[in-house]
Amino acid sequence: MSDVSALRAPRKTLRLKPIESSQQILRVPQVVELTGLSRLTIHRLVQMGRFPPPFKLGLRAIGWRRADLERFLAGRPAVKIAADEEASALEPRSGR
Repeated sequence: MSDVSALRAPRKTLRLKPIESSQQILRVPQVVELTGLSRLTIHRLVQMGRFPPPFKLGLRAIGWRRADLERFLAGRPAVKIAADEEASALEPRSGR
């Protein structure tokens, strides 16, 4: 038996560059966590053109660039409920 491994060319080691956080690709569960939106809301906003569109990663996989999502989030108004408004919202309403 001959030694086949001696005839093969040496393999090159593939060295990948670290991905910058803005270039990361996020899948649906990560987008839901990052945005706080449901899957259905994300889908509806994409359909209305109000959310960055995903791109295909494969036959059944989609993803979003983190930078696109961060731009989307930066453009949304922040809503903060004051502590007294929050407390009054939790109190039962009278007159019922």
